[in-house]
Amino acid sequence: MPEKANAEPTKEFFVKMITKDIQLDACILDLLDNCLDGANSVIANRNNQNQARYEGFWAEITLAQNEFKITDNCGGISIEEAKSYAFRFGRRHDAPPEANYSIGLYGIGMKRAVFKMGKAIEIESSTSSEAFEVMIDVDEWLGTSEWDFDLEPKDAQETPGTTIQFNQLHEEIQNEFNDPIFVNKLRISIARDYSIFLQNGFTVKVNDSRVLPYEFKLRESDQFVPVKQEYDDDSIHVEITAGMARLALGGLVRRVSRELNS
Repeated sequence: MPEKANAEPTKEFFVKMITKDIQLDACILDLLDNCLDGANSVIANRNNQNQARYEGFWAEITLAQNEFKITDNCGGISIEEAKSYAFRFGRRHDAPPEANYSIGLYGIGMKRAVFKMGKAIEIESSTSSEAFEVMIDVDEWLGTSEWDFDLEPKDAQETPGTTIQFNQLHEEIQNEFNDPIFVNKLRISIARDYSIFLQNGFTVKVNDSRVLPYEFKLRESDQFVPVKQEYDDDSIHVEITAGMARLALGGLVRRVSRELNS
Protein backbone atom coordinates (compact mmCIF):
# COMPACT_ATOMS: atom_id res chain seq x y z
CA MET A 1 0.00 0.00 0.00
CA PRO A 2 1.54 3.36 -1.03
CA GLU A 3 2.32 5.98 1.61
CA LYS A 4 0.95 9.53 1.41
CA ALA A 5 2.91 12.67 0.60
CA ASN A 6 1.46 15.73 2.36
CA ALA A 7 0.32 18.28 -0.26
CA GLU A 8 -1.76 20.53 2.00
CA PRO A 9 -1.04 24.24 1.47
CA THR A 10 0.30 26.26 4.38
CA LYS A 11 -1.51 29.39 5.48
CA GLU A 12 1.67 31.44 5.10
CA PHE A 13 2.02 30.37 1.45
CA PHE A 14 -1.61 31.13 0.74
CA VAL A 15 -1.46 34.58 2.34
CA LYS A 16 1.72 35.43 0.45
CA MET A 17 0.24 34.38 -2.88
CA ILE A 18 -3.02 36.32 -2.62
CA THR A 19 -1.25 39.53 -1.52
CA LYS A 20 1.90 39.29 -3.65
CA ASP A 21 0.76 41.12 -6.78
CA ILE A 22 -1.89 43.49 -5.42
CA GLN A 23 -1.12 47.17 -4.84
CA LEU A 24 -2.40 48.89 -1.70
CA ASP A 25 -4.69 51.28 -3.56
CA ALA A 26 -6.18 48.35 -5.50
CA CYS A 27 -6.95 46.61 -2.19
CA ILE A 28 -8.86 49.66 -1.00
CA LEU A 29 -10.78 49.86 -4.28
CA ASP A 30 -11.69 46.16 -3.88
CA LEU A 31 -13.31 47.04 -0.57
CA LEU A 32 -15.13 49.96 -2.20
CA ASP A 33 -16.40 47.54 -4.88
CA ASN A 34 -17.98 45.51 -2.08
CA CYS A 35 -19.79 48.59 -0.80
CA LEU A 36 -21.29 49.15 -4.24
CA ASP A 37 -22.29 45.50 -4.54
CA GLY A 38 -24.20 45.83 -1.29
CA ALA A 39 -25.92 48.96 -2.57
CA ASN A 40 -26.80 47.18 -5.82
CA SER A 41 -28.43 44.35 -3.89
CA VAL A 42 -30.60 46.81 -1.98
CA ILE A 43 -31.47 48.69 -5.17
CA ALA A 44 -32.38 45.48 -6.99
CA ASN A 45 -34.89 44.63 -4.26
CA ARG A 46 -36.37 48.12 -4.56
CA ASN A 47 -36.49 47.84 -8.36
CA ASN A 48 -35.20 51.40 -8.51
CA GLN A 49 -33.54 52.06 -11.86
CA ASN A 50 -33.67 55.86 -12.10
CA GLN A 51 -30.65 57.99 -13.00
CA ALA A 52 -29.73 58.80 -9.38
CA ARG A 53 -30.11 55.15 -8.34
CA TYR A 54 -27.31 55.40 -5.73
CA GLU A 55 -28.75 58.45 -4.01
CA GLY A 56 -28.44 58.07 -0.23
CA PHE A 57 -25.75 55.38 -0.30
CA TRP A 58 -22.28 56.28 0.96
CA ALA A 59 -18.87 54.92 1.94
CA GLU A 60 -16.34 56.66 4.17
CA ILE A 61 -12.64 55.80 4.13
CA THR A 62 -10.27 56.80 6.92
CA LEU A 63 -6.51 56.62 6.43
CA ALA A 64 -4.31 57.23 9.49
CA GLN A 65 -0.87 56.21 10.63
CA ASN A 66 -2.11 53.36 12.81
CA GLU A 67 -5.58 52.74 11.40
CA PHE A 68 -7.54 52.12 8.23
CA LYS A 69 -11.32 52.04 8.27
CA ILE A 70 -14.02 51.80 5.63
CA THR A 71 -17.66 52.21 6.64
CA ASP A 72 -20.77 52.09 4.46
CA ASN A 73 -24.56 52.11 4.71
CA CYS A 74 -25.00 49.67 1.83
CA GLY A 75 -27.20 47.01 3.40
CA GLY A 76 -24.71 44.82 5.27
CA ILE A 77 -23.92 41.10 5.10
CA SER A 78 -26.32 38.51 6.45
CA ILE A 79 -25.05 36.02 9.03
CA GLU A 80 -25.70 33.13 6.66
CA GLU A 81 -23.78 34.85 3.89
CA ALA A 82 -20.90 35.52 6.29
CA LYS A 83 -20.83 31.92 7.52
CA SER A 84 -21.03 30.31 4.09
CA TYR A 85 -19.44 32.70 1.59
CA ALA A 86 -17.95 36.00 2.75
CA PHE A 87 -14.96 34.59 4.63
CA ARG A 88 -14.44 31.49 2.53
CA PHE A 89 -11.23 31.21 0.49
CA GLY A 90 -12.47 30.38 -2.98
CA ARG A 91 -15.92 29.89 -4.46
CA ARG A 92 -18.07 27.01 -3.24
CA HIS A 93 -19.27 24.55 -5.88
CA ASP A 94 -22.87 25.20 -4.82
CA ALA A 95 -22.52 28.99 -4.68
CA PRO A 96 -25.39 30.89 -6.32
CA PRO A 97 -24.76 32.65 -9.64
CA GLU A 98 -23.24 36.10 -9.32
CA ALA A 99 -25.80 38.87 -8.98
CA ASN A 100 -26.53 41.34 -11.76
CA TYR A 101 -24.37 44.49 -11.66
CA SER A 102 -21.91 42.72 -9.35
CA ILE A 103 -18.46 44.28 -9.12
CA GLY A 104 -16.68 42.50 -6.31
CA LEU A 105 -19.02 40.48 -4.10
CA TYR A 106 -17.67 40.07 -0.55
CA GLY A 107 -14.93 37.61 -1.35
CA ILE A 108 -11.27 37.50 -2.21
CA GLY A 109 -10.93 41.29 -2.24
CA MET A 110 -11.86 41.62 1.43
CA LYS A 111 -9.56 38.78 2.49
CA ARG A 112 -6.68 40.10 0.40
CA ALA A 113 -7.02 43.47 2.10
CA VAL A 114 -7.15 41.81 5.52
CA PHE A 115 -3.75 40.20 5.07
CA LYS A 116 -2.21 43.03 3.03
CA MET A 117 -2.75 45.83 5.51
CA GLY A 118 -2.51 44.75 9.12
CA LYS A 119 -2.43 42.19 11.89
CA ALA A 120 -5.60 43.09 13.80
CA ILE A 121 -8.89 43.44 11.95
CA GLU A 122 -12.41 44.05 13.18
CA ILE A 123 -15.36 43.51 10.85
CA GLU A 124 -18.87 44.54 11.86
CA SER A 125 -21.88 44.19 9.61
CA SER A 126 -25.60 44.66 10.08
CA THR A 127 -28.61 44.06 7.90
CA SER A 128 -32.02 45.43 8.86
CA SER A 129 -32.69 42.31 10.97
CA GLU A 130 -29.37 40.89 12.24
CA ALA A 131 -25.71 41.70 12.75
CA PHE A 132 -22.36 40.10 13.54
CA GLU A 133 -18.79 40.90 14.48
CA VAL A 134 -15.56 39.14 13.46
CA MET A 135 -12.25 39.86 15.17
CA ILE A 136 -9.13 38.59 13.36
CA ASP A 137 -5.69 38.36 14.95
CA VAL A 138 -3.62 37.40 11.92
CA ASP A 139 -0.62 36.05 13.83
CA GLU A 140 -2.86 33.96 16.06
CA TRP A 141 -4.81 32.67 13.05
CA LEU A 142 -1.62 31.75 11.21
CA GLY A 143 -0.47 29.76 14.25
CA THR A 144 -3.44 27.37 14.18
CA SER A 145 -4.47 24.61 11.82
CA GLU A 146 -8.06 25.91 11.63
CA TRP A 147 -9.08 28.10 8.69
CA ASP A 148 -12.30 29.40 10.24
CA PHE A 149 -12.92 32.79 11.86
CA ASP A 150 -15.07 33.20 14.98
CA LEU A 151 -18.30 35.05 14.24
CA GLU A 152 -20.19 36.74 17.09
CA PRO A 153 -23.90 37.53 16.44
CA LYS A 154 -25.01 41.02 17.51
CA ASP A 155 -28.19 43.08 17.61
CA ALA A 156 -29.10 44.72 14.33
CA GLN A 157 -28.05 48.35 13.96
CA GLU A 158 -30.28 51.24 12.96
CA THR A 159 -28.30 51.77 9.75
CA PRO A 160 -27.63 48.58 7.75
CA GLY A 161 -24.05 48.51 6.56
CA THR A 162 -20.53 47.24 7.11
CA THR A 163 -17.45 48.58 8.89
CA ILE A 164 -13.98 47.08 8.36
CA GLN A 165 -11.27 48.46 10.62
CA PHE A 166 -7.56 47.58 10.49
CA ASN A 167 -5.28 48.16 13.47
CA GLN A 168 -1.60 47.24 13.90
CA LEU A 169 -0.90 48.21 10.32
CA HIS A 170 2.24 46.89 8.67
CA GLU A 171 5.04 49.45 8.67
CA GLU A 172 5.03 49.90 4.90
CA ILE A 173 1.27 50.52 5.00
CA GLN A 174 1.73 53.18 7.69
CA ASN A 175 4.31 54.90 5.50
CA GLU A 176 1.91 54.93 2.53
CA PHE A 177 -0.94 56.38 4.59
CA ASN A 178 1.36 59.12 5.89
CA ASP A 179 2.25 60.12 2.34
CA PRO A 180 -0.10 62.84 0.99
CA ILE A 181 0.84 61.77 -2.55
CA PHE A 182 -0.66 58.31 -1.93
CA VAL A 183 -3.84 59.78 -0.43
CA ASN A 184 -4.16 62.19 -3.36
CA LYS A 185 -3.62 59.35 -5.84
CA LEU A 186 -6.33 57.30 -4.12
CA ARG A 187 -8.81 60.18 -4.36
CA ILE A 188 -8.01 60.60 -8.06
CA SER A 189 -8.50 56.88 -8.72
CA ILE A 190 -11.88 56.91 -6.99
CA ALA A 191 -12.97 60.06 -8.82
CA ARG A 192 -12.04 58.53 -12.18
CA ASP A 193 -12.92 54.85 -11.78
CA TYR A 194 -16.21 55.42 -9.92
CA SER A 195 -17.26 58.55 -11.80
CA ILE A 196 -20.56 57.11 -13.05
CA PHE A 197 -21.52 55.88 -9.59
CA LEU A 198 -20.64 59.23 -8.03
CA GLN A 199 -22.65 61.07 -10.67
CA ASN A 200 -25.59 58.76 -9.93
CA GLY A 201 -25.74 59.69 -6.26
CA PHE A 202 -23.14 57.50 -4.51
CA THR A 203 -21.03 59.44 -1.99
CA VAL A 204 -17.44 58.59 -1.11
CA LYS A 205 -15.38 60.45 1.49
CA VAL A 206 -11.66 60.03 2.10
CA ASN A 207 -10.54 61.42 5.46
CA ASP A 208 -13.82 63.38 5.74
CA SER A 209 -13.35 65.03 2.34
CA ARG A 210 -15.91 64.20 -0.34
CA VAL A 211 -14.59 62.84 -3.64
CA LEU A 212 -16.10 64.59 -6.65
CA PRO A 213 -16.57 62.61 -9.89
CA TYR A 214 -14.13 62.99 -12.75
CA GLU A 215 -15.96 64.65 -15.65
CA PHE A 216 -15.37 62.83 -18.90
CA LYS A 217 -15.90 65.48 -21.57
CA LEU A 218 -15.13 65.70 -25.30
CA ARG A 219 -14.04 68.72 -27.29
CA GLU A 220 -16.72 70.20 -29.52
CA SER A 221 -16.97 73.20 -31.88
CA ASP A 222 -18.65 74.22 -35.12
CA GLN A 223 -15.87 72.49 -37.07
CA PHE A 224 -15.34 69.48 -34.79
CA VAL A 225 -18.02 67.37 -33.14
CA PRO A 226 -17.89 63.95 -31.48
CA VAL A 227 -19.30 60.94 -33.29
CA LYS A 228 -22.27 59.38 -31.53
CA GLN A 229 -24.02 56.09 -32.19
CA GLU A 230 -27.02 54.60 -30.40
CA TYR A 231 -28.65 51.19 -30.62
CA ASP A 232 -30.68 48.73 -28.58
CA ASP A 233 -29.37 45.29 -27.61
CA ASP A 234 -32.41 43.41 -26.35
CA SER A 235 -33.51 45.44 -23.30
CA ILE A 236 -30.25 47.43 -23.08
CA HIS A 237 -29.92 50.85 -24.73
CA VAL A 238 -26.31 51.50 -25.78
CA GLU A 239 -24.76 54.89 -26.52
CA ILE A 240 -21.22 55.16 -27.93
CA THR A 241 -19.53 58.55 -28.23
CA ALA A 242 -16.04 59.02 -29.69
CA GLY A 243 -13.98 62.18 -29.95
CA MET A 244 -11.08 64.11 -28.43
CA ALA A 245 -10.83 64.37 -24.64
CA ARG A 246 -11.56 67.81 -23.26
CA LEU A 247 -10.21 67.53 -19.72
CA ALA A 248 -6.83 65.86 -19.23
CA LEU A 249 -6.15 63.90 -16.05
CA GLY A 250 -3.76 66.63 -15.01
CA GLY A 251 -6.76 68.91 -14.69
CA LEU A 252 -8.27 66.46 -12.23
CA VAL A 253 -5.01 66.37 -10.25
CA ARG A 254 -5.02 70.16 -9.96
CA ARG A 255 -8.70 70.17 -8.98
CA VAL A 256 -8.21 67.59 -6.24
CA SER A 257 -5.17 69.50 -4.98
CA ARG A 258 -7.25 72.67 -4.72
CA GLU A 259 -9.94 70.78 -2.78
CA LEU A 260 -7.38 69.39 -0.32
CA ASN A 261 -5.85 72.83 0.22
CA SER A 262 -9.16 74.67 0.60
